[in-house]
Amino acid sequence: MTPTRMVAAAPHDGIAPDGLILCVDQFEEVFTACPDEAERRAFIQGLCAAPVSDGTPRIQVILGLRADFYGRCLDYPELAPMVAAGQTPVRPMTREELRYTACAAVYLTVTAIAPALG
Repeated sequence: MTPTRMVAAAPHDGIAPDGLILCVDQFEEVFTACPDEAERRAFIQGLCAAPVSDGTPRIQVILGLRADFYGRCLDYPELAPMVAAGQTPVRPMTREELRYTACAAVYLTVTAIAPALG
């Protein structure tokens, strides 16, 4: 399913399930991996329309974006205010944070699989 279809499949009745979040990590790939400007624009417009339907919050959209692509977002009038209003800078993880994150992921995977193994 393409990202545009995922956004289009979101609830359109103005009511979203509690806590529905659409997270797009590595959002900069919309500029690097998508050569079709029309598809890129449609995806961005879909993302910008997804959080609100007739003024009623539907979903929360979270974008992971490298800082060097921030300016590219400003080229899209519907995206610029959302990016500017909701940014949270995240610094690179330390070696210890990376180790903790990797170990936590393994632990969570093992604890999820172990009961199924009986």
